[in-house]
Amino acid sequence: MVLSKEEKKAYGKKYYQVNKEELKEYSKKYREEHKEEVKVKLKKWREEHKEENKKYYKKYNQEHQEEIKEYGKKYRQEHQEELKEREKIIRKIYFKTEKGKQLQRRTTHTRRAKINQVIHIWTQEQYNDKLESCHGICKACNEWVGKNKLTLDHYYPMSKAKAGRTYSIEDIGFVCRSCNSKKGSEIQKSLKITEVIHYE
Repeated sequence: MVLSKEEKKAYGKKYYQVNKEELKEYSKKYREEHKEEVKVKLKKWREEHKEENKKYYKKYNQEHQEEIKEYGKKYRQEHQEELKEREKIIRKIYFKTEKGKQLQRRTTHTRRAKINQVIHIWTQEQYNDKLESCHGICKACNEWVGKNKLTLDHYYPMSKAKAGRTYSIEDIGFVCRSCNSKKGSEIQKSLKITEVIHYE
């Protein structure tokens, strides 16, 4: 006897309900024994059904917004410590990358600028270009320390700047930590800096 499509579907559903636990156990065991194979197949399937999946998840998210929101809230509350640890690990890995290091520097500069109420008017591209042009050499002692060990130096110290003072790309340079520490809050006059220095 040939079953129709609907009959096959109904039979499959009934079979699954009767043998639910057994099928779950078999599926779990199969995935454990064929990890790499399953991974490859799943990756291939996702690539072949990218648009279809995108539409499905978009529709699902729209139809279950409140449910997803509630689940997310509950999960975060129940896994606070775990999520904190995971975030620490991710941040640690990310901040070792070039993009991460740039973000750290930018965040530090922005925070200090806010505290001192000064304004930075350079772009990230200008900042990167100027840093690259140093070739890892400190502009104060002319020693090579490497690009990642150079620190931002305001020729006119932010600690002495009046609120609202603007710093352009020509008002900053890059020096090693040692030279930056020695300078402290002194206005640069004697350091061998090739860039233009603006004073008020």
